[in-house]
Amino acid sequence: MTKRTEYVAKPSKTRCGERSPGTEPRYLVPDKPEVMTSLVADLREGRSGVRRMSFKGRETHWIHGAFEEGQPFPLIIISHERIVAQAADAEEHVRDRTLWDLRITGLIALGVVAVVRALAYLFSRTSLRKFLVSTSPPAESPATRPAAIITTS
Repeated sequence: MTKRTEYVAKPSKTRCGERSPGTEPRYLVPDKPEVMTSLVADLREGRSGVRRMSFKGRETHWIHGAFEEGQPFPLIIISHERIVAQAADAEEHVRDRTLWDLRITGLIALGVVAVVRALAYLFSRTSLRKFLVSTSPPAESPATRPAAIITTS
């Protein structure tokens, strides 16, 4: 993989050194150079920012860091299509994850309902049995039977 360096402004000697001998600098020039003035103004004032500009016939986003004299600063150019594609991928991932979570939540809810119904059934049977035992008349036993009354005439 070959590294490519393109320059916004003409290079000068810095602590980082000079460009390689025998290479011609290439300048970053958007399709409409007048929009570069606001970018250069931000760089001079030491502000970072993002600009949407047309570059090499494509809609791009220029992201730059704060500039300090004699120091390198980041400048990243990303095509708008790439950002939109990544956003679409992220949207699809979030949608898939949300659907998965909803399915799992539904299964858990069904499980809880099933357990509650089973417990309710078991406790109702136990409670009903205790209730029926407590309200039924006592069974007669020989010890509690009244003595027979015999009458003679």
